[in-house]
Formats: sequence, structure tokens, C-alpha cells
Amino acid sequence: MRKLKLYLIILTIALSLALPTALAQRKDGRAKTSSAVTVLMTRGVETISANQLRNYLYFIASDEMEGRDTPSRGLDTTAKFIAMNLDRWGFKPAGDDGTFFQHIALRRDQLDGGHSSAEINGQKFNFGDDFLPNAVSATITGPLVYAGNGWVVKSKNMNAYQGVDVKDKIIVVSGQPFPGFPRGITRADLAGTQGVDWINPNFYAQQHGAKAVLTITEATTSQNWEQQRLRSLQPARAVVEKFTTRNGGAPPVPTVTMSMKMATALFEGEKYDAATLTSRAQNGEQVPAFDLNSTKHITITVAAKTEHPMTQNIVAVWEGGDPVLKNEYVALGAHYDHIGICAPGTADPICNGADDDGSGTTALLGM
Repeated sequence: MRKLKLYLIILTIALSLALPTALAQRKDGRAKTSSAVTVLMTRGVETISANQLRNYLYFIASDEMEGRDTPSRGLDTTAKFIAMNLDRWGFKPAGDDGTFFQHIALRRDQLDGGHSSAEINGQKFNFGDDFLPNAVSATITGPLVYAGNGWVVKSKNMNAYQGVDVKDKIIVVSGQPFPGFPRGITRADLAGTQGVDWINPNFYAQQHGAKAVLTITEATTSQNWEQQRLRSLQPARAVVEKFTTRNGGAPPVPTVTMSMKMATALFEGEKYDAATLTSRAQNGEQVPAFDLNSTKHITITVAAKTEHPMTQNIVAVWEGGDPVLKNEYVALGAHYDHIGICAPGTADPICNGADDDGSGTTALLGM
């Protein structure tokens, strides 16, 4: 998942920090103007000291800020520290309700493995060992259809759904779970518009009313499966709430990555077994789509907990006095969050983020 970045944004009136109006309007040559600008810039730089920058950075990247994850107590404390200094220096708040803070509603979905389960024709499978779902609460049951790699790519004349209807069905695909690409397809092949010229399995399921997408993973070794399992159990990242409903506002489709054990049970008695489908997918061979036997019964229960925390950008304005330039702005920004406590249980669990982007935030405060 892409890391959410929160910003300290300072808007300054265009040129107001560098050029007085009279200087900007001088007619006696560029040399004098350039010389005056250089003097003003030099004076500005001389107000910044190494000790000042060190003090800002040592606070922002201190262990007490706990890595400034989004959201977190340390991030909120850092935001208050920045806003306090902006207020002390005479900046005008440009956030919500007369404050420096532009509030952002977040959403965080966390899997509840203890209440997630799967069953195929009476055979039970365990969360983590046999299947790894996304964090979308759902009970998945219904007829199944196999659809090759699950992609539509017009530039490659590829349509994995040729001849089948997926509405109200569970789509089963082979290969890497999205956002991975199928064999023979790269990002350069995805020309045109998503949903029209190219469609990934999840998007296709949303467009055509499918119930879920199950993936027979290529990561068949125990080591790769263990890596996927550990990633699924990590604390979920928060995302911006308004970005969580896309594709015309359709809710996200439940997706499940199956172990080879579970996939083998699912394709028992079908025209192709799971091992054959996996082998062909790894070789870039497309198996024509087909419906699984109507006697095949599957139920997957995915439990997830949803939280709705808040966070904030910091926005301030330094107003200029020139009547002409007063409505023009220069925006300066740096993201002040990081990734938080990234190695719990170790001797040094905090990722302090001095460089990313404590240094940028410090530079902006120094300016």
C-alpha cells in the first residue's frame, strides 16, 4: 500500500520575502536588482544556524515522537510543536476553523484472523496457513468460475473471461495477486484507460458483479507463503477515507490468496487440477475460462475490524504587503510523518525518520 504523507505547507505571498515593490519596479538595470536580491537572500540565509536546525530535528526525530506514524500520538505531538512555532513567529493559520490544522478523516481495516475461516465441501481450512484474505468483512459463497490470469489487456488481445459470465459468481484466477502482473504483461502494456483498455481481476469483478476473487498463488514454497502470511498479520496502514471507494463508488471486492493445499481441494474432480493450472500460468499459457462443477460448495468467512481515526496537515500563510502581489502565493512544503514503530520487540524498534522527512520539515522551519 502506498504510504500516506502528511504535509507542512507554508504559503507566502509571491516575492514578498525577497523584493520590495520599489525594487521590483526599478528601471535602472538588472545589475542593481540582481545585487539587491543577492543581499536580501544572504541576509535571510544568515538567520539560519546549525544549532537552530539541530534543535528542530532532534525534537522531530526523537524517540519520544515514536516515528511519527499516521496516525499516532507522536505525529500529533509533532504537529502541535510545528504549529506552536508558526504561531510564535507570526504566521496566519490557514487550516480548518481558524487553526493551523487541515483535518483528514482516515480509515483502517484490520483482519481478525481468529474469526476468519474457510470450508470446501466439508473440508476446513485455517486462516494464515491455508488462505490470506484482504481486510474486507464478507461471507463468500456461491458458484465458481475459473478465468485464467483474470486480466483483460486490449493491446495484447487478452481477455481471460471469454465465454463466461461472472455475475454473482466467485472468480478464481492463477498467478500473482493484484497489483502483480501476469506473465508476459508489464506496466508498459497497460495503455489507455483502466476499466476500458485494460482491466485487472479486482476491477473486473467490481464492474461485472462478481462476489469475490480467489487467487492460486505462484508462491508455492513455504518460505514465500510465510512471507505473505506475516505481511497479512502486520498492523494495517491507514488510508484517506474518501479514497477508499473508487471505480464509480463500488465497494472493494473480497480477495483471497489460496495455498496450494486449498487450491488442490477446490479443483478436485475438475477438468484441470490446481497443479496444472499453476504450471500453465507460470509458463504464460492461458487456459480457457470454465465454470466449476455446481456440486462444489465453498464458504469463506472474512472478519475485519474498521477504525476511523483522524489526522492533519499543517497549513500556514505569511502575508505580504504589496497590493499587486498580495493575491499570488508561493507554496513550500514537506511531509512530516514517517513509518512509526517498525521493529517491535527489538532493541531499537523506532524508525525515527530524521532524513525522511524530518530533514525537509526542519529545513522548512529554518526558512
